[in-house]
Amino acid sequence: MIKEIVVGLLSSPAVWGVILTTLFVFIGYIVHKTKTKKDDAIWHAIQGMLINAFNIAEKAIPDTSKGTFGKIDVALKTFTEEYSKRNGKAPDEGLINFAKDEFAILANLAKKN
Repeated sequence: MIKEIVVGLLSSPAVWGVILTTLFVFIGYIVHKTKTKKDDAIWHAIQGMLINAFNIAEKAIPDTSKGTFGKIDVALKTFTEEYSKRNGKAPDEGLINFAKDEFAILANLAKKN
């Protein structure tokens, strides 16, 4: 009897919605309470390095060049060098992929302006 009730509840999308919402709220609360100002400072430093690297690439490669692959290469090289200087190690693959995504967003914003 109890087993049938539990199976019936767990097969309902509404129950799963409540469970997942509760789980996400709990995780958000934990992240909010454990976040520090140091995390914000690290994020702002990385974001500054990304924007600086993108600006250097924009200045180094003229807009008349074909394709944008060269600009991303220059920006990525600049970002990797600056990150390595500040942190004493090269950025990991996840951060490099994040940097590429950010460069694409910055390129779109630059084209709009």
